[in-house]
Amino acid sequence: MPRRERAPDLYQCQTRHGRQELHFGEQGGVCCEQQLLSDARQKLAEQEGIREGDERNYARVLERLKPYQEEVSQHSKNIEQLRGELGRLK
Repeated sequence: MPRRERAPDLYQCQTRHGRQELHFGEQGGVCCEQQLLSDARQKLAEQEGIREGDERNYARVLERLKPYQEEVSQHSKNIEQLRGELGRLK
């Protein structure tokens, strides 16, 4: 029985400008994750520049920023994982 080749994965990313981009293969996953990381970093930077009136102490600021920091951290970990998988495939 002939071995069937696996179709390349197709990744769909949305850019900051709302455009849809398509990427093929494992590198596409890294590209999409890098775009998501870039967007998450931008959102975090925007939030760091905002100081709300009810945040009288720094602990509340940190509490508000925590989800944004976690999102950046998660995308960074995803990129490292994808690059590790790519390295094992080569």
